[in-house]
Amino acid sequence: MRSGGTVTELAAAPPEFILYGQVADGPAECTADTLDEEASQARLLAGEGVFDVAGFVAALPEHCHISVGIPRNGAIAHEDRNARANRAVHSVRHALAQPAGSV
Repeated sequence: MRSGGTVTELAAAPPEFILYGQVADGPAECTADTLDEEASQARLLAGEGVFDVAGFVAALPEHCHISVGIPRNGAIAHEDRNARANRAVHSVRHALAQPAGSV
């Protein structure tokens, strides 16, 4: 997770403190100039980076709303929004089919 926290810490957090999770992936180190820039412009499709996507989702409380980050840069920047959305959802489904911790 880019926050610097761990999946174990997320799972141990009081459920009422976790209201929302966004699924995205990224490299081990932020390659953008700022975390804000990375979050808005340098996302990777799930499975293309080093984040434990399956572990992250498993650690979220049952009531938690979840969204899928849709990259608008990199290898899929030329695709229209529908294609990017489809690829993002497919990548998350594939990442969730992997065992947690298998990054």
